Amino acid sequence: LAYFLTALVVDFCLLAAFLLPFALANGPALAGLAGERLVLVLLGVVLLTVAMTALLTAVSCCVGHWAVGVMANLGLWLFGAYQLEFALGQPAYVTEVSVDDQGNVVESTPIPNPNYLGQPLRALAEGVDACLPHGQLNTYVSYLTHCFYVQAAGLDPAEAGWEDERFLTRAPLCALAVTAGVTVVGLTVFRKKNLK
Repeated sequence: LAYFLTALVVDFCLLAAFLLPFALANGPALAGLAGERLVLVLLGVVLLTVAMTALLTAVSCCVGHWAVGVMANLGLWLFGAYQLEFALGQPAYVTEVSVDDQGNVVESTPIPNPNYLGQPLRALAEGVDACLPHGQLNTYVSYLTHCFYVQAAGLDPAEAGWEDERFLTRAPLCALAVTAGVTVVGLTVFRKKNLK
């Protein structure tokens, strides 16, 4: 129970640090979202909170001491998620920019980026990012930001479209799958653990 409560507190602190400034800055625009979309976003955020709590609890249980568990969770959340986002954000090609003797900016021909994550690792990393709470949270924030900009321009978000609105139904399913998977693995490990 202590691991769960610790994970829940860390989870809410992370979500508050990530979502609270966003919600405060865009509060009036949230009211302008269509009912179905707002319900799907809120359902998704609740389910990703449950998934994140399950993941944080699992990490805390594996570490043993709650304080070390909190630090491990923060490290995984902040460093691991950042590295995944950084790897996926790398372009396939890069150009070198230099200035010649006359002060003109000269670009080289595009060369392959050595940091680009190619296939099949890219597909795997994209799938992991889509299922993990951090990736889902980034997608929700990007989606809401798009809706707010579209509303500010006087357009209807439903008509303006977004790159992939299927995530509104897919992300809650991923969150449920992560929660179920982590719970099954956790229960299996717990039953095999020597509780002397």
